[in-house]
Amino acid sequence: MEVQEWIIPCPKKATFGISHVELCDAGVQGDAAAGSAVAELRHALTAAATAEPGHAITASPDAPAPADVRAGVGAETHAETHAETHAETHAETHAETHAETHAETHAETHAEVGAGIRAEGDSETSARSDADVRARSGAETRAEGGAETRAVIGTGARAGIGVEARAGIGAEVRAGVRAEVVVEVRVDDGAGLPPEGYTLTAGDGRVTIVGADPAGAFYGVQTLLAMTAAPCPEHRVCVPECDIRDWPDLPLRGTIEGFYGTPWTHADRMDHLRFSARHKLNAYVYAPKDDPYHRERWREPYPPEELARLAELVDEAAARHVRFVFALSPGLSMVYSDPAERAALRAKAEQVWRAGVREFALLFDDIPPELRHLPDREAYGTAEGASASAHAAVCRDFAEHFLAPHGADRPLTMVPTDYAGTARTAYRDRLAAELPAEVLVWWTGSDVVVGAISSYDVTAAAASYGHRVALWDNFPVNDFDFSRVFLGPLVGRATDLDDVPLEGITANPMVEAAASRIALTTVADYAWHLAAYDPARSHERAIRLLPGAAELLPLVEACSAWPPGDDPSPALTALCAAALEGGPYEVLRAELTRLAELPTGVAGPIARELAPWVAAARDTGAAGLAAIDLLTGAGTLAAAEEALARAESHEANVLRKVIPPFARQVIERVTT
Repeated sequence: MEVQEWIIPCPKKATFGISHVELCDAGVQGDAAAGSAVAELRHALTAAATAEPGHAITASPDAPAPADVRAGVGAETHAETHAETHAETHAETHAETHAETHAETHAETHAEVGAGIRAEGDSETSARSDADVRARSGAETRAEGGAETRAVIGTGARAGIGVEARAGIGAEVRAGVRAEVVVEVRVDDGAGLPPEGYTLTAGDGRVTIVGADPAGAFYGVQTLLAMTAAPCPEHRVCVPECDIRDWPDLPLRGTIEGFYGTPWTHADRMDHLRFSARHKLNAYVYAPKDDPYHRERWREPYPPEELARLAELVDEAAARHVRFVFALSPGLSMVYSDPAERAALRAKAEQVWRAGVREFALLFDDIPPELRHLPDREAYGTAEGASASAHAAVCRDFAEHFLAPHGADRPLTMVPTDYAGTARTAYRDRLAAELPAEVLVWWTGSDVVVGAISSYDVTAAAASYGHRVALWDNFPVNDFDFSRVFLGPLVGRATDLDDVPLEGITANPMVEAAASRIALTTVADYAWHLAAYDPARSHERAIRLLPGAAELLPLVEACSAWPPGDDPSPALTALCAAALEGGPYEVLRAELTRLAELPTGVAGPIARELAPWVAAARDTGAAGLAAIDLLTGAGTLAAAEEALARAESHEANVLRKVIPPFARQVIERVTT
């Protein structure tokens, strides 16, 4: 298998040689601008160096960001926040949540090879290593004022940013020792690369990663780590000789936790930020509909413990080069024209600004289209689309009286009430005329949940709003039917987006955070390299790289249809129809057996979340097999009826419109 098959997203330009560069004893050096990338790589190589011989490499991509990563990025992104509020918002949470977000992850997700690790690591060894590294981070030696310091980090100590280090098994700390292989990571804004781009060259005992900016350097490291996952019979941890030049197509690539239903846990979100970084997704939007402080109680400040968790998410996102976008949804109750209400909105934003948030969104979706408060009707009128004037006014006030005085780097993003479709409306006409030009508009496509989005759709939508748009892609969201999970690839999205006014894509995932990663991996692949995106190939790689997905492949296939209204399995539907017509049963029997024999002891968060669907799939497969036995005279009516009843007893929906109807038709045929 080619090494490129281990890299998601697919790089733009890459050539590979037949020789390899061994990294187990590599030294890592880099400039201060690449600090987070350097620290990430050192952390991974330290884990590789401390793993016991004979065990697979476990660089722990799902561990919280190393202390030096946080320190380096914190200085770049929000130093003043830490000085004011970090102590009050973050320290308490770190003590409480580090165990819940880190310990389980080590045991269950060390095997995720998409981040450049080989599967089946020794979680106990790597957990000890990480604990040792983190405990000793306060005693690290850091280079200051351009001074160069070298240290060996094989024992678990981690060198600081700008310090060259050597990772070796059982190595002792020695000054002045240069590693045989050197990995250099640096930022060069004159390298002629687009934003977030990087080059990666490996050969002749050296690896060089050059980023157009700190994010580009970080993404180059992610590609390097991903390549180490490719099996090599000769080296413990290595990369092939290569020359890679890579950059993203879409500036905005991320996810929006914007679904109805049980919000993700704090641990889910922390894990998701690490997943996002590995797959070069650069944005996470905090907008859970059922967080009361986001929507129903938007005026109220977050309690201290909730604010502390937000601060930890902000820290983790910054360390991983993920934009943390905080969204508020005040439209259910806000009196838009009331200065006190606008002040309350700014006060809420001020609270989270002090916790480190630097990017904001205002959401006016899923609310009545007409203005309900008398002061608003008097201020903006009662004509069709009048609410757009109110929403534009609130956005303008927020931009002028909050974002501008705070020196925010990024403009506001908003969701209009009229967020689906491509045609002009009275609401959109007003919004186009009155919304500040720099505000980005989210849009869901030609409908709320869609199967296809063309470049024409995007262009028409942007014209109707009079603004550049971002796609709020309601995929693979399942809040309209919690009985289903959507585990297939992103399909039907335009790739011919040159000169199309699309800022990017934010995918709205499922309530099941870990299981969503199968689909989200393909979203990352799409957004990074449009021309190379192949849904089937991307899906295959996602299944191979995400722990637990391959073991549950029959279930993944059974739950891969999109859009939701499509036949969940045209192939099985056809096989069932053929069986009822007396056709051959062998292929259908084989497919149903795969479902009925799905394993139940698969480890990891994906398998744990999908356990109800595994149980449903097993019983559904058994019901189909019992129906075939009845049809061929090898089974009994009682057995078929009992199996069908078990299949239909599950809340989880796996092929509910395919296999149970087939079994029922067989039973009816026998009994009539």
